[in-house]
Amino acid sequence: MKHSDYHGKLLRLAMFFVALFLCGTMAYAQTDRMISGIVVDENGDPLPAAHIRQVSQTKGEELAAVITDMNGHFRLTLLRTAKEIEISYLGYESKKVRLTSANSYRIVLEPASELLDEVVVTGYQTISRERATDSFAKVDSKKLETQRLSSVSSLMEGRIA
Repeated sequence: MKHSDYHGKLLRLAMFFVALFLCGTMAYAQTDRMISGIVVDENGDPLPAAHIRQVSQTKGEELAAVITDMNGHFRLTLLRTAKEIEISYLGYESKKVRLTSANSYRIVLEPASELLDEVVVTGYQTISRERATDSFAKVDSKKLETQRLSSVSSLMEGRIA
């Protein structure tokens, strides 16, 4: 009887260590990895606010992202299993960089073949008149139709304060 109790305890102890080893291996596979680097243009000038992100290989969703500082530097924490990062910047071609065992990267972006002439940003918000800091005026179109003036500005003259 004592012999089988000893083997049972030994077997349970061995199973415990195997389970502990497997849990540790799985936990290591999921740990994060920190990479850093700089994003520059073809002349070596830093690109501030460049977007660096890790994208899921299977679902295409963004897993981690960061933008560069004013000097083009970045630090990104991503999964140890990450294979590549994607870098984008307005007016430049997006670039995918394959990750190696290195923790520091120098990424050079090339200008886009079709440059933008201008970028228009429009902001809009609906707020009540009480909260507004601007002045509002309403001019009834019926009153304007009865006037006989040559330009729109002369029609509005004296009606908007």
